[in-house]
Amino acid sequence: MKKIKFSKILLLLTIMTLVFSVTGCGESISVNDTKEAIKVASLHAKAASLEQWSIDSVKVLDKLSDEEITKYAQSAVDPVSEAKKIPEDKNNEDSNDNYGVNPNGMNAATVEFYNGWIKSRKDLDGLKEIKRVSTKLNEKTGQLCTVTIEASYLKRDCTFEFIFNEDFSVASVAVNPTFTTAEKVEKALLNTVIGMGTVFVVLIFMAFVISLIKYVNVIGKKSGDKSDSKSDAKANASDAAGVDVSDDTEIVAVISAAIAAYEGTSSDNLRVRSIIRRK
Repeated sequence: MKKIKFSKILLLLTIMTLVFSVTGCGESISVNDTKEAIKVASLHAKAASLEQWSIDSVKVLDKLSDEEITKYAQSAVDPVSEAKKIPEDKNNEDSNDNYGVNPNGMNAATVEFYNGWIKSRKDLDGLKEIKRVSTKLNEKTGQLCTVTIEASYLKRDCTFEFIFNEDFSVASVAVNPTFTTAEKVEKALLNTVIGMGTVFVVLIFMAFVISLIKYVNVIGKKSGDKSDSKSDAKANASDAAGVDVSDDTEIVAVISAAIAAYEGTSSDNLRVRSIIRRK
């Protein structure tokens, strides 16, 4: 009995010593570390589904026409699910979670992807093969991972980057065709020529408009000369024919009084009809 009690007491003391030592030496758990661990676990659980949805998106969009892609985007329908003919049964968990992608907000986020694909597909032509698929955990808050797909097309290679949020919804998708150095230089030169050509055309038009200003001054001067000559002619005609001052009573009264005083008669007998200025 004593040996049993002693062994139990020794075991209890050993456990207590270990507990206190771990408690004294251990560090507090970091919230960021916990979040990071949750993201890693979520990525491992859904990585295969997210990769498969991304691969199917590339394959399905390559087969659809621009009109079909636009129709799906306008009606907020996932073309991948539509192409796979997945039934929309809310009671069937397998159909709702077929790819592991959250459909909430997915269509709105991929509209830009659809537009980018429509613009880029003329530089790619048909899909040959999917060369490589990789998944990387995102350090940005609110985002889970980035699925990168390297695909080979008839004209050139292209890289797709699918960014998923922590709720497995699509945050954004980028389409990056791979252009050669010669093609990049050609596009740069073409953009430079178009830009500089537009600038030169505008400058030439402005110079042409500025050159027309001198004709405006000439036209104004000619019209001014004509108006001045007309005014001089009217003035000369007025001087020759006399000025009718019958409406100016003050001048008439003064002139009548002066003439009456000079003649020695009354101004009532005088009537001034006009005055002729002498040069």
